Amino acid sequence: MPGFSRQAFYAWKHNPVSRRDWDDAHLINAAIDIHAGDPAFGYRFITGELAAAGMFSGGEDQCKWGVPAKPSR
Repeated sequence: MPGFSRQAFYAWKHNPVSRRDWDDAHLINAAIDIHAGDPAFGYRFITGELAAAGMFSGGEDQCKWGVPAKPSR
């Protein structure tokens, strides 16, 4: 295992998916389900439905998809 300690490898092997990746996957799946149910509406409808379902991601420095927003100048 070049570049990794045994301890880090086995810690990763025990839990290979981070909590954030897991939460993001659920959020994206919910957004896709909402869009598939009514594809005529855009992102505002989808984010409203996600918020109504109690699903949020990130903070002010991130958009809804977990991608960092552009830094403000």
